Amino acid sequence: MNEVPVQTTDPVLVRYYSNRRLMWRNVFFIIVGNFGHSVCFTLVAPLMILRMNSSGVGEGGIGTLNSVNSWAVSFLVMYFSWKSDHLVSRWGRRIPFLFISAPFIILTVLLFPLFSGKWVLIGLMLVHMFFMDMKASTFPLLSIDCVPRNILARINSLVNILQSITGFLALRYGMQLAEKSNFLPYALGAGILTMTTLLAGYFIKEPPICSPTIETFKPWSAIRVGWRDPRSIVLMLAVAMIQGFMIMYGTWLWLFAKNSLGLSRADSASAISWSLLIPMVLAYPVGYIVDRWGSYKVVVVYWVMQVITFFTVIHVSGPSGLIVVSLLATCTGSFFSAADILIYKSAPPAEVGSVTSTNAFLRNAFVGCFVILSGFLIQATGGRYTIVYGMGIMVSTIGLVLILVYRRMMQQNWKPFFLKKVGAIRNWHVWKRAANRSPVQVINEG
Repeated sequence: MNEVPVQTTDPVLVRYYSNRRLMWRNVFFIIVGNFGHSVCFTLVAPLMILRMNSSGVGEGGIGTLNSVNSWAVSFLVMYFSWKSDHLVSRWGRRIPFLFISAPFIILTVLLFPLFSGKWVLIGLMLVHMFFMDMKASTFPLLSIDCVPRNILARINSLVNILQSITGFLALRYGMQLAEKSNFLPYALGAGILTMTTLLAGYFIKEPPICSPTIETFKPWSAIRVGWRDPRSIVLMLAVAMIQGFMIMYGTWLWLFAKNSLGLSRADSASAISWSLLIPMVLAYPVGYIVDRWGSYKVVVVYWVMQVITFFTVIHVSGPSGLIVVSLLATCTGSFFSAADILIYKSAPPAEVGSVTSTNAFLRNAFVGCFVILSGFLIQATGGRYTIVYGMGIMVSTIGLVLILVYRRMMQQNWKPFFLKKVGAIRNWHVWKRAANRSPVQVINEG
């Protein structure tokens, strides 16, 4: 059997999801919003990292910044997602957070090239990260909110296709602007992000879901929903760990190209840009395969491709090798959606934010520890990035094992071992009932 998405019986929501014209309008403007984000940060994000590194912030400092952000977002994503789940406004549940976060994101992008002091750049980056966390905790939920669950992977693949095209153009031609002007790439990215944010925020019509609450937020409010079934903890931890190698690749790629391969920004961008076209070809076929055949088989393919990419990256010595590695890595990343879809399809419509934010909480807590360790490991070994790539592939293997364990746990009438052994756990009967129920969310594919 395949995993079964949660369905809605509310007649108002049934009419909303049956309106395909509205669905495609929403999808178009969600893509517009993602277009601005993709153009801006495919270009600006590596420039920010390289600028900080040139200003005296080493790998350990950059790793610490990323880790602090990951730990912060572990809680912020639960807060913002939970608040957006229960927000009642004329604009909907998610759009108000877009309008709050966008001005600060755009402002920090514009200010970043105007300063060179290490601590000023760190301060700007922290502000930038906070409001990026707000947006990342809410805006992506629209891709789940506005689309019927049975075609979720295919519709999300359309976003990936556009991002691949815009990412290619932004790196291929935008990075050349950085060689001529420090300010122009930032200004271009900020201008495009401003325009697309206004269009997306005004034209997207969210589903008529109203879930007000008189309860005040507590850190465990979202977790209580996301881990209602304790087996979800295993799944979410597995989804975080199985991307171990890709986390290392994405975090250190630009500094690896600069410090290990001796490439300029323009040369690195030219080599990496070709890989961004891969999702244009693979996104929809992979989404179709996930929707039709389920996630488990695709997750195994994802792990195998990470192993292949790892053995390639440890032998890279120049621009041509970087092209091959980036092509393999981006191709590999196209298959990761299979893991996230396991979680998305299990989320009830009114609790999407709580489920996905609980997943993000566990993932970001893990990533924070992983990245800070890798940053100081690189510094301690004199810039040997291949060591952390090897550590990444070991973690990915553990993640695959946990996904297979979860698959076994979700077989009907199979009790998790800790429910069999520990009879004295408080609220034992609640956990036992969760283990014995016939799951409607994610079921063994057989």
